[in-house]
Amino acid sequence: MSAYFESINLSGFANWMKVQAKEEVTHALKLYDYLVERGGRGILKTIEASPSEWENPVHVFQNTYEHEKTLQRR
Repeated sequence: MSAYFESINLSGFANWMKVQAKEEVTHALKLYDYLVERGGRGILKTIEASPSEWENPVHVFQNTYEHEKTLQRR
């Protein structure tokens, strides 16, 4: 999403998406470290890639919102 925004010269949105991605990686690594510290074994599996093209910036945020809603149901 960040790369998409960069490609259409929306560097502020690109930076915001990059910051959000880094935050999610940090959360995942905290969970991973928690498991390892307690003798567990974190097994990282492949996840489906997000789309790389959208019709317009609004669709990026709609896609993001829909994805967040699916995570809330899990």
